Amino acid sequence: VFNRATHKNLVTTRFQSLYEADDGALWLGTENSGVVRFSENKFESFTTRDGLPSNENGKVSAEADGRLALRTASG
Repeated sequence: VFNRATHKNLVTTRFQSLYEADDGALWLGTENSGVVRFSENKFESFTTRDGLPSNENGKVSAEADGRLALRTASG
């Protein structure tokens, strides 16, 4: 079970997209809490404070060259 009671670094459970990277990390686009990476049984959040244009992330995917692509409310 993944929730804030079991994982203190998990800022939300309102996910809109899920992408598995080549290294096995899971990237989760959230409704309004930025992007969350789950790797090695730890959650790490990235928000506008880390340079995202918006905390509303509709889709996480990869570009043809493997770079992570985020679609936010602001572009």
